[in-house]
Amino acid sequence: MKLTYNAPVVLTFSLISTLVLLVDTVTGCSEANFMDCTLKPYFMTRGVFDFGNPMDYFRLVSSTMGHANWAHLLGNFSIILLIGPMLEEKFGSLSLLFMMVVTAIITAILDIMFWDHGGLGASGIVFMMILLSSFTNFKSGTIPLTFILVVILFIGQEVVRAFQDDNISQFAHILGGIFGAIFGFISGPKQVSTQTATQSKPPVNPQL
Repeated sequence: MKLTYNAPVVLTFSLISTLVLLVDTVTGCSEANFMDCTLKPYFMTRGVFDFGNPMDYFRLVSSTMGHANWAHLLGNFSIILLIGPMLEEKFGSLSLLFMMVVTAIITAILDIMFWDHGGLGASGIVFMMILLSSFTNFKSGTIPLTFILVVILFIGQEVVRAFQDDNISQFAHILGGIFGAIFGFISGPKQVSTQTATQSKPPVNPQL
């Protein structure tokens, strides 16, 4: 038996995020002021956007790879590493990467537009994956019950928490969940392969 890099998008995303936090931890990054850290200033949004600064465009995506501390990172990637490989196998690496990038960019843009604080973390990606995973057995003309339950349990909880002052961006969670639902619906229903359909037909006995 040998190790396989079975989910390149999920694993690479996880490794980069871990490396960013590891470097900042080793170099003595303080949670009181992330802008004094070695790498974190490049892996978080600043609350403002400078159209003439190339790094601000990079931050729209890289902010999902920055985390405040190890508890923050472990909380996100314990879920990403659990369901991410399954999603990458079902939808393909490029499709999942596209979903993650779109979710990251639009969430960061809206966060900058409506709030003046910086943001970081993969929680939007987490909630996108959670909602998307409820569509793994999606069939035409149906709405998965798992989707409804996930919306009630996860998104409903974030709506309630949005009224609390806990320094957590429930907005990113809710928006990530919305994107997960959208991607789940537009990815198409589960298709029955031609081979399976052919095998399911009863054999025809020729008349001699």
